[in-house]
Amino acid sequence: MFTNSPIALSSRRLRTVGIVFVTIAIVWIYRDSFTMPFFYSEDKGIQNNPVVRSGAMFLSRMISLKGFFQRPLSVLSYRLNFIFGAENVWGYHFVNLLIHILNTIALFFLAQKWTRLPWVATLIFALHPLGVSCAAVLFGRPYSMATFFMLLALLHLRSTFSKG
Repeated sequence: MFTNSPIALSSRRLRTVGIVFVTIAIVWIYRDSFTMPFFYSEDKGIQNNPVVRSGAMFLSRMISLKGFFQRPLSVLSYRLNFIFGAENVWGYHFVNLLIHILNTIALFFLAQKWTRLPWVATLIFALHPLGVSCAAVLFGRPYSMATFFMLLALLHLRSTFSKG
C-alpha cells in the first residue's frame, strides 16, 4: 500500500531502528548500575582476587584441569576488565551491560523466526526485572555469557536448518 511512500521503511531499516530503540531502553533502565560498587563476594571474587589481578597467577590457575572447571572464560573476562580498567567498577558494569545487549539482539533474531511478535519477546527479555541479576550484578556475568553462547548456538542451528 505504501511501498513507494517515503513513510514506508524497509524491514532491514525497521529492524535496525528497533534494535537501537531497545538498546537505548536497556541503557536507560540499567544506567544506575554503573555507579554500584563491588558488593559482598565480588570484593574477594573479583576486586581482590589474585587470579584476576595477576597474569602469572591467572595462567597457573586457569590453564589447568582444575581451572577448566572454575569458569575460565568468565575469569578471563574479569582479568581483561582489570587489565584495561583496574578497579574501576564502571568498566565491569559496562561489559555486563554490553553482554546483555548482545543477548537481547541475538534473542530478537531468534524471535523473528519463531514468533509473530518478536519485539514483545525482545522487550520482555531485555527489561524484565529478573534480568537485573545478570546485567547489573557483576557475578551475574557467567550466566550472561552462558546465555550468549547458547543463543549463538541456537542462531547457528536455525541458519543450518533454514539452508537445507
